Amino acid sequence: MIILCENLHTGIPESHLPFIFDRFYRVESNDERVSTGSGLGLALTKELVKLLDGTIAVESLFGEGTEFTVTLPVT
Repeated sequence: MIILCENLHTGIPESHLPFIFDRFYRVESNDERVSTGSGLGLALTKELVKLLDGTIAVESLFGEGTEFTVTLPVT
């Protein structure tokens, strides 16, 4: 099973991509519409996907958007 989650907002700068699944990692934004968070959401998502023997990947173009792909085995 493949789950895609796409955000066509601002995207994530390439320099931040290696760290976005780390606990408490946050990308600062000057956009007032972006709410602050704890930096745990993607870390917890990655752990949950891992527990289900799946994978999660991210592709992002800064200024264009971000796409997360979760792949889970179907049993």
